[in-house]
Amino acid sequence: MHDGAPNGGERADPAAIAHFRILGRLGAGGMGVVYRAEDETLRRTVALKILPDTGADTETKQRFLREARSAAAITHPNVAMIHQVGEADGRLYIAMELVEGESLRARLGRGRIEPSAAIELAVQVARGLAAAHDKGIVHRDLKPENVMITPAGLVKLLDFGLAKAGAERAAPARAEDALARTETLVTAEAGRIMGTPEYMSPEQALGEWVDVRSDVFSFGVVLYEMLAGTRPFSGTTTGALLVAIARDPPPALRALAPEVEEATEAVVARCLAKAPPARFANAGEIVAALSEQLTTANLATRPRAAAVSQSGRALRRPSTLAVAILLLAVTLVATLVFVRRRTPAGDVAARPSTATSSSGPAVTRIVDLPPPRTRVPAAAAEFAMGIQAMHDDNWAKAELHFRKAAELDPSMAAAHLRHSMAMVGRDATTRRSDFEKAAGLRAELSERDQALMQALQPFLQPQTQNSAETDRRLRALAERYPSDVEIWMWLGFVHYGTPEGLAPAERAVELDPGDGQSWENKGQALLAAGKAAEARAAFERCGAISVDGADCFLSMGLADSLAGRCADFEQDATFAADRDPFFNQFVLWPMATSGAHADDLEDKVKQSIAALPAAMGPELQRLGLDVRLAILDGDFARADAVARQESAALAADPALRSIYWVNYQLTTQLLDIALETGDDRAARRAASDFTARASAWENDAMENKGVDLSLAIARVAFPANEPAPPEFEKRRRAWVDRRLAAGAYRGAVWNYAYASPALTAPEAARALDALSELGPSTPAATITYSVSGRLGSPEADAGRVYLLAGRLDEAVEHLRRAASECDVFISTLDHVRADMNLGRALEQRGDRPGACEAYGKVLDRWGRARPRSVTADAARARRKALGCAARDEGGRRP
Repeated sequence: MHDGAPNGGERADPAAIAHFRILGRLGAGGMGVVYRAEDETLRRTVALKILPDTGADTETKQRFLREARSAAAITHPNVAMIHQVGEADGRLYIAMELVEGESLRARLGRGRIEPSAAIELAVQVARGLAAAHDKGIVHRDLKPENVMITPAGLVKLLDFGLAKAGAERAAPARAEDALARTETLVTAEAGRIMGTPEYMSPEQALGEWVDVRSDVFSFGVVLYEMLAGTRPFSGTTTGALLVAIARDPPPALRALAPEVEEATEAVVARCLAKAPPARFANAGEIVAALSEQLTTANLATRPRAAAVSQSGRALRRPSTLAVAILLLAVTLVATLVFVRRRTPAGDVAARPSTATSSSGPAVTRIVDLPPPRTRVPAAAAEFAMGIQAMHDDNWAKAELHFRKAAELDPSMAAAHLRHSMAMVGRDATTRRSDFEKAAGLRAELSERDQALMQALQPFLQPQTQNSAETDRRLRALAERYPSDVEIWMWLGFVHYGTPEGLAPAERAVELDPGDGQSWENKGQALLAAGKAAEARAAFERCGAISVDGADCFLSMGLADSLAGRCADFEQDATFAADRDPFFNQFVLWPMATSGAHADDLEDKVKQSIAALPAAMGPELQRLGLDVRLAILDGDFARADAVARQESAALAADPALRSIYWVNYQLTTQLLDIALETGDDRAARRAASDFTARASAWENDAMENKGVDLSLAIARVAFPANEPAPPEFEKRRRAWVDRRLAAGAYRGAVWNYAYASPALTAPEAARALDALSELGPSTPAATITYSVSGRLGSPEADAGRVYLLAGRLDEAVEHLRRAASECDVFISTLDHVRADMNLGRALEQRGDRPGACEAYGKVLDRWGRARPRSVTADAARARRKALGCAARDEGGRRP
């Protein structure tokens, strides 16, 4: 670090501070210098704010720390996240999320913003402020410089450097307001003014007590400037400016910007009221008011110029994706039988309107559809809120509203149909039952809804969903209704997580850039096509629309995981979990990948289980998580004992005992534990028991009924270097044909049926033959998390196939990708074995240092396993044979 002081005693830019390496200066202000820096521990790039003067007084340091505490208390996608605060070499620092894009100030430098785009941005700013206000935190310095816009149009609120906690002069009534008693920054008695004068509230300008309504005023100034291109108050001196803020009315907004709606002008005027009681009470009220200004016409036509630049699995919607992955973490499929019940917040009713696309033809969005027939006003209201939730890509909320609508009016055909749609991938029995109810009431449906129901019948009614036939019917319907957004959305959805879903998803977002599900479909299609950066931009766009939902943010995290950006994954998963504690389990993935052990993860596990309703069997879920925690630390004795407890609990539950997937998953864990500890007898016993019972099991969700070609058999059934038995091959071929005929993604079919079971050279050769048979466009590994069931890493499976076949370059490529993924918690076995196989491949290529490092990673995780790990023993032997340098072995903690 350089300690010179060339500028009036101020230090030069440091080379490093703590474990952060400085990459360059981003900017400076009264509260510190901000650098681009690399966190060398977590290997992520951050914005690092450092207090610039080593002689800073105590009050300045306290204010700096107040910024960190205030901002760190807020977890919201529209607020830049604080990662760490600390002190090193006498300097205070805050490491925060590095937001790429441009500031609102830079955007305003190009002129005023078109009203619909300005409102879209302003709603996101208000949402970020509302998250602060909910915690009793006042920003105090809201201005365009502190608003960043990502390339996907996601707003990030920065710099709580002048924030103070607390909203009332009186003693706070809430625990979170306790800080207000000791951290009042500006008081009338002090007579001091802090903040940026142009955006101050009258009470700030006068040095009076401020609360969250001060931010409301500052927000009004910012929105006024966005719409008019100029600020509402001015003065030749700072004093004159402050007098104008406190005394003068602003110029009429519509006189400067006639295109602004009267209702929007009214919102701005209320924000700019001189007296705090005349303003909105907090930013949450602004969100509600401005949401009413996001008319359907604005949503359909709003330009992507609102952003800095244009962005840009068995089939499931985002919430299904989240539930499906969670099942792997908890070893239980109760969610596929019992519907989660939770209370939504912030419901917004649908607002019918007519919209047009940029290409001219009339566009029908889902919220433009005529209201369905019902004589129960409350049912109509619930239905409207469900439609809005679907449009915003919050399907869990939509399911709840449609269910309530159907309960309030059992004769409401549209409610039954929509509830069936919302249950895709979650509860097939309910999905089919509701579809049949809607079909029995079809005369009550509109002509368009009857046609849509007929098109979706192969996807909603049968036990096994047929995406190929559904695609054919939807395309015919699209010819009849070419500008109906929902039809194009469903076309993308039936190909969810496959490249085939890209074209219809792009058509849907072209027609309606505000359709969150279509952005999610587009992101998943891009992800499947290997375009991770473009996929994440689509998920960010989805997140900007569905900021109160969890699914888009989780999808961002999964994209980051596949790209090996584990720190970003942790941040995205934290955003998702903040919206829905059910998703806390996903935060475990990157934490485990970063080297955390079971005891480090205990708090997150408790939070996850506490969020589960009784219908989801929290006790069983906890057992499933405990198995994974034990495997993570290499405590196979405990993992086996807990898995057997879980098996006994499942056996006592008739509903779960009959479900293929639950038993399949548990059997796979028991097999893995037995094989990893060298207990072949236990492995064969588990496989034999599984095979004997498989034919009686139902498999609603994964649609693999009767597929006992599974890993549970394949891993123990074939003697080394012998091909699969003819009966096994016959069953496999029949299943592959059924899935292909139903339109399943070929890459996922290959991974499930051929790559996963390939543990011998003959099976690897058969897998590569099948890859050619399935077609040249079939990828050697699918990055989707859904069709393969994520029982193992598709990349690890593909790498093992190429290694067994002697194709070392391709093996190394896939195995390195597998090793970089951030899902160690969910697939510890696959990650450790991928490292082992990578070592073997590198050793065969003559890369001794690389092989030593790969084998060393195996020992880092399971070097002290109990009982001893077969894989760790093999890695230890290879390191000894290669003469690798001595290395401390990790694994279980003392």
